[in-house]
Amino acid sequence: VDNIIKIKREVLNKANISFINEIAKDLTIKSDSNILRLTLQNMLDNSIQYCNQELAQRYIKVYSVAQNHHVKLFIEDNGMGIEESQVDKIFNIFHRGTEKSQGSGLGLYIAKVAMSKLKGSINLLDHRKKHTVFELSIPMAAALNSAFDKASKKGSVNGLQSKKAYR
Repeated sequence: VDNIIKIKREVLNKANISFINEIAKDLTIKSDSNILRLTLQNMLDNSIQYCNQELAQRYIKVYSVAQNHHVKLFIEDNGMGIEESQVDKIFNIFHRGTEKSQGSGLGLYIAKVAMSKLKGSINLLDHRKKHTVFELSIPMAAALNSAFDKASKKGSVNGLQSKKAYR
C-alpha cells in the first residue's frame, strides 16, 4: 500500500485528499503482488475520481482484519457515495458511476476480475451519500499456498505464476 501511495501522492495532494493507512505494518500477504497492486490502484483511483469536491476534509482510509483464513482489506472514503440505482452495476465492464465521470468504466471491473484471480472477492459494504466502504477478501497464505502447490505441477493457478509477498 505504501508503494502505491508514493505513486499517488501528487494526485492526492492536488485533490486535497488525506490518506490514512491503518494496515498493520507487519502484515504480509502472500499473493501475486502484481494482481494485488493492480486491484489496490484501481480502488484508490476510483476513490480519488469520486471524491466529494464540496468537502473541505476529504479522506481515503485503508485498514485490515485477519478473519477466517482471509485477510480483509477495507477501502473507505468520504466521497460522493454510490446511488442506490447504481449499486448492482458498479462492477460491470464500462460502467461509469455518473455522467460526470471521466474514467473508462473499467476500474471496479478490473478490480473484481483481479480479485477472482486471487481466489478472493470484492464487496461494497456501505454506499451512503458521502461515504463508501469496499471490502477486499484475500485468502491467507495457507489457503493460497495449497492452491499454488497443487498447480505447481501444472505450472500455474488461473494464470498466476508467482508467490510474491505484497506489503
